[in-house]
Amino acid sequence: MIHSLAFLLLLAGQPELGQRGTTFTLAAPTGVNEIVFYTPGLTCSRVEAGKDGTTLHLKAAADCRLGEHAYRLRTASGFGPLATLQITPFPVVAVADEAPTTPAKAQKLRLNVSVAGKLDSEEEAHFAVALTKGQRFAAEVQGVRLGRGPIDLWLRVTGPDGKTITEVDDTSLFRQDPFISLNAPQDGTYLVSVGQSGDGRDQEPYILHVGDFARPVAIFPLGGQAGKKLNVRHLGEKGETEATQEVTLPTIKGINVLVADNGPKGTAAPTGQPFRVSAFADVNETADSADASKAPRAERWPVAFNGIITRPDERDHFRFAARKGDVVEF
Repeated sequence: MIHSLAFLLLLAGQPELGQRGTTFTLAAPTGVNEIVFYTPGLTCSRVEAGKDGTTLHLKAAADCRLGEHAYRLRTASGFGPLATLQITPFPVVAVADEAPTTPAKAQKLRLNVSVAGKLDSEEEAHFAVALTKGQRFAAEVQGVRLGRGPIDLWLRVTGPDGKTITEVDDTSLFRQDPFISLNAPQDGTYLVSVGQSGDGRDQEPYILHVGDFARPVAIFPLGGQAGKKLNVRHLGEKGETEATQEVTLPTIKGINVLVADNGPKGTAAPTGQPFRVSAFADVNETADSADASKAPRAERWPVAFNGIITRPDERDHFRFAARKGDVVEF
């Protein structure tokens, strides 16, 4: 098997990241002969042995699923432990040789790119983006979701006037991974900063996505019936109107991933949101859900009821038909 120390050294570098529809390389320890993937869309065209390690030449198909892909490396003595790499829809940008550790050294970025970097304890990274007044902007960090350790990152956006517009640490959607969505209040250069919360560890990898992509806080409904078409609403996203997205659900039931997309004029999110696919038919809340006598009714069950609580004292009601003696689980 691959020596554990060599594998740890592999994980200590930059996050393993590639753009969908392109070729990219992956650094591996010396003696690796093959890489085995567990999901479709990724292939290895060449294994290049070198003095200091092995370079794997990979290709991500144009329709490769975004997000996490698991793999194992094989040597002459067997397979190494399970590892993961990330696929992004955006071009991958490396952090500059002169690390942008202060605002004065901020690295300039264009929109819709993914930055692969790493942070030492108490270190910050700063990036500059040019925006026009009213332009939609989103930033998202992958840290703990990379599966390398309990990294806790914060994300901050500073305006051209030097004042903090917003700062986010933990989020309900991605837990320790923060994200931001806003409309630029003025023309100018904005500063996007990433850092570790509390006492972190050195050489922690992260991925920063910046652009005008869709980044809703939540989606509604949170699931749907396998194989069916469904209109999904984007909630809590900055913009003039609430976006609606039509999706065809997979036939495989369980926890799936839905990538938010604002349509032909928008840009899809770089990562997906948890989405439940089940065999049950769905009944969504309506304007009458607050009235038990008029609430939406399911003609048969099993059924999935979907609603939104928008205030502390709100109650939603749903009705279903049952016969005496039926056993019903909720």
